[in-house]
Amino acid sequence: MGEMRVGRRLIFLFIKKGKNMNDVVRRISLDLSRKNNVNIPFSSQYDAKARVFIISVLDNGVPYKVEKACKAIINILRSDGKNAAYYTEIMDDGLVRYRMNAWALAVAGVTKFSLSICDGSGKKITTAPF
Repeated sequence: MGEMRVGRRLIFLFIKKGKNMNDVVRRISLDLSRKNNVNIPFSSQYDAKARVFIISVLDNGVPYKVEKACKAIINILRSDGKNAAYYTEIMDDGLVRYRMNAWALAVAGVTKFSLSICDGSGKKITTAPF
């Protein structure tokens, strides 16, 4: 059971055990060779684990398959100037799945993201921030 204060009223939220809410899934495309104009939907401060981005990677508009042997890293820059990087999932079809964590949304303001792809030989390529 959780609670949320709204003015002077106290609202109780009941969550049934075993019931899970659905993820909010957003499909986006990021280009390795162009500026990315991605419209990221509004997220509330402290949201966690329910917002999922399925990312298709492009190279100059052409689909770029991210191999499973690579590592995908989401780079986060919060409005307070702190940054972090998190490994994220490469799916079987070469798409990248990122589940937004609480750290990314812990500070009010605009948060910037970029995606890095790395392979075992030391090669790394990163998208423009979005």
